[in-house]
Amino acid sequence: MSDIDPEKLAALDGLPGEADVTLDLRGATLSQASKALDETIAESRQTGASGIVVHIDPATPTSGETLFQPLARQLLKARAAGDLHRFKPFVAQGLCGFHLQFKSSTG
Repeated sequence: MSDIDPEKLAALDGLPGEADVTLDLRGATLSQASKALDETIAESRQTGASGIVVHIDPATPTSGETLFQPLARQLLKARAAGDLHRFKPFVAQGLCGFHLQFKSSTG
Protein backbone atom coordinates (compact mmCIF):
# COMPACT_ATOMS: atom_id res chain seq x y z
CA MET A 1 0.00 0.00 0.00
CA SER A 2 2.89 2.41 0.47
CA ASP A 3 3.23 2.70 -3.33
CA ILE A 4 -0.17 4.40 -3.67
CA ASP A 5 -0.21 8.19 -3.74
CA PRO A 6 -2.66 9.32 -1.00
CA GLU A 7 -3.95 12.18 -3.19
CA LYS A 8 -4.75 9.80 -6.06
CA LEU A 9 -6.44 7.44 -3.65
CA ALA A 10 -8.54 10.26 -2.18
CA ALA A 11 -9.63 11.26 -5.68
CA LEU A 12 -11.08 7.78 -6.20
CA ASP A 13 -13.12 7.58 -3.00
CA GLY A 14 -16.06 9.62 -4.28
CA LEU A 15 -15.90 12.05 -1.38
CA PRO A 16 -15.29 15.77 -1.77
CA GLY A 17 -11.83 17.04 -0.96
CA GLU A 18 -10.79 19.89 1.28
CA ALA A 19 -12.97 22.99 1.16
CA ASP A 20 -13.26 26.23 3.10
CA VAL A 21 -16.95 26.69 2.32
CA THR A 22 -19.97 24.37 2.26
CA LEU A 23 -23.02 25.42 0.27
CA ASP A 24 -26.14 23.38 1.04
CA LEU A 25 -28.62 23.61 -1.83
CA ARG A 26 -30.79 20.70 -0.77
CA GLY A 27 -34.44 21.67 -1.13
CA ALA A 28 -33.63 24.76 -3.23
CA THR A 29 -35.29 25.61 -6.54
CA LEU A 30 -33.09 25.92 -9.63
CA SER A 31 -33.37 29.72 -9.51
CA GLN A 32 -32.38 29.85 -5.83
CA ALA A 33 -29.55 27.36 -6.32
CA SER A 34 -28.13 29.11 -9.38
CA LYS A 35 -28.09 32.50 -7.67
CA ALA A 36 -26.59 31.11 -4.45
CA LEU A 37 -23.90 29.26 -6.41
CA ASP A 38 -22.87 32.38 -8.34
CA GLU A 39 -22.77 34.46 -5.16
CA THR A 40 -20.78 31.84 -3.23
CA ILE A 41 -18.23 31.44 -6.02
CA ALA A 42 -17.75 35.22 -6.26
CA GLU A 43 -17.46 35.64 -2.50
CA SER A 44 -15.11 32.68 -2.13
CA ARG A 45 -12.78 33.99 -4.81
CA GLN A 46 -12.64 37.37 -3.09
CA THR A 47 -11.86 35.85 0.31
CA GLY A 48 -9.19 33.51 -1.10
CA ALA A 49 -11.01 30.25 -0.36
CA SER A 50 -9.38 27.12 -1.75
CA GLY A 51 -12.63 25.30 -2.46
CA ILE A 52 -16.34 24.85 -1.98
CA VAL A 53 -18.40 21.74 -1.33
CA VAL A 54 -21.89 22.03 -2.79
CA HIS A 55 -24.60 19.66 -1.56
CA ILE A 56 -27.67 18.96 -3.71
CA ASP A 57 -30.56 16.54 -3.37
CA PRO A 58 -29.66 13.12 -4.77
CA ALA A 59 -31.75 11.60 -7.52
CA THR A 60 -34.40 9.12 -6.46
CA PRO A 61 -36.80 6.98 -8.51
CA THR A 62 -39.50 9.63 -8.01
CA SER A 63 -37.45 12.85 -7.83
CA GLY A 64 -37.75 13.87 -11.46
CA GLU A 65 -35.17 16.35 -12.70
CA THR A 66 -32.52 17.29 -10.14
CA LEU A 67 -30.19 20.28 -9.89
CA PHE A 68 -27.25 18.17 -11.06
CA GLN A 69 -27.31 18.85 -14.80
CA PRO A 70 -28.17 22.58 -14.75
CA LEU A 71 -25.61 23.30 -12.03
CA ALA A 72 -22.97 21.28 -13.86
CA ARG A 73 -23.56 23.45 -16.95
CA GLN A 74 -23.27 26.57 -14.78
CA LEU A 75 -20.00 25.29 -13.33
CA LEU A 76 -18.64 24.54 -16.80
CA LYS A 77 -19.34 28.16 -17.77
CA ALA A 78 -17.67 29.42 -14.60
CA ARG A 79 -14.62 27.30 -15.34
CA ALA A 80 -14.48 28.53 -18.94
CA ALA A 81 -14.69 32.12 -17.68
CA GLY A 82 -11.75 31.51 -15.35
CA ASP A 83 -13.85 31.87 -12.19
CA LEU A 84 -13.13 28.29 -11.18
CA HIS A 85 -10.10 26.03 -11.59
CA ARG A 86 -11.88 22.68 -11.57
CA PHE A 87 -14.84 20.82 -10.16
CA LYS A 88 -15.90 17.24 -9.74
CA PRO A 89 -19.20 15.63 -8.83
CA PHE A 90 -19.48 13.30 -5.89
CA VAL A 91 -22.00 10.78 -4.62
CA ALA A 92 -21.09 9.11 -1.36
CA GLN A 93 -22.56 8.19 1.98
CA GLY A 94 -26.00 9.56 1.12
CA LEU A 95 -24.58 12.88 -0.07
CA CYS A 96 -24.54 14.24 -3.59
CA GLY A 97 -23.02 17.38 -5.06
CA PHE A 98 -19.88 18.99 -6.37
CA HIS A 99 -16.45 19.82 -5.05
CA LEU A 100 -15.15 23.09 -6.53
CA GLN A 101 -11.52 24.16 -6.47
CA PHE A 102 -9.90 27.51 -7.13
CA LYS A 103 -6.33 27.99 -8.28
CA SER A 104 -4.01 28.47 -5.35
CA SER A 105 -2.43 31.86 -5.00
CA THR A 106 0.97 30.15 -4.91
CA GLY A 107 0.55 28.13 -8.07
